[in-house]
Amino acid sequence: MKKISLKRAKSNYTDPHKPRYVGFDLSDLSLLSRKTIRVVSYNIKFSQKIPHAIRILRKHEKLHRADIICLQEMTLEGVQEIANTLRYNYVYYPASVHPKIKNDFGNAIFSKWPVIDDKKFILPQIRTKALQRIAVEATLKINDKLIRVYSVHMDVFLGPNSRQNQMIKLVESIPKHIRHCIVAGDFNTFTKAQRVAVVDPFLQEDFLVATEKIGWTFKHWFLLNKKTSLDHILTKGLSIINSGKINDRTASDHLPIWVELQMPK
Repeated sequence: MKKISLKRAKSNYTDPHKPRYVGFDLSDLSLLSRKTIRVVSYNIKFSQKIPHAIRILRKHEKLHRADIICLQEMTLEGVQEIANTLRYNYVYYPASVHPKIKNDFGNAIFSKWPVIDDKKFILPQIRTKALQRIAVEATLKINDKLIRVYSVHMDVFLGPNSRQNQMIKLVESIPKHIRHCIVAGDFNTFTKAQRVAVVDPFLQEDFLVATEKIGWTFKHWFLLNKKTSLDHILTKGLSIINSGKINDRTASDHLPIWVELQMPK
């Protein structure tokens, strides 16, 4: 696929419809009926080590040929390299131009299955002049079911109440007729209070935390290498079979996480 030349914005992309980048004809999956699906979430720090991330996604059995991959901190160039190399359909919306990398910075959803619809959900802005954060939404057709998927990236500098308010708005945006849903991403939940605040709105709507028992997903020198759980996958209408993480930090300061889910009959 020919790479797209980008005209960079000065800050946040506040238009809910653009920029939008998609590739819907890349998957090489033979669409046979599946009893289970695998979902991966991964924050690839500033998309700086995409070849390393591709190696990780290929090497590990629980990540290789996952049905759905939700990525955060992505540039368009990184999205296209992963999609073309691993043969995934994709939806990518940048949230802003990040001042550190001077490049687009956003979330993506990769799917081996057809993408029926997609959208950008702008998380309500809490901090004045902050970099905008979003959730990318895609409706996938797996077997004969429609699965709504969200790739989320929350701000670091938010208190529990602000986090909860953002997630309430996200949950309220999910139509009531959606029976099967997956919400995955980097929620930047450094404390127990933040995790409770983020998860509670979903629990109120019958979601389950599929990655509840996987432990830490992030450690960094500025926290004195304190281990904490920032990345989560939640689901509704799909049964949880198994979950885990891959202890490989060569591509990012986050660990990739995964869940295996039972498809509804």
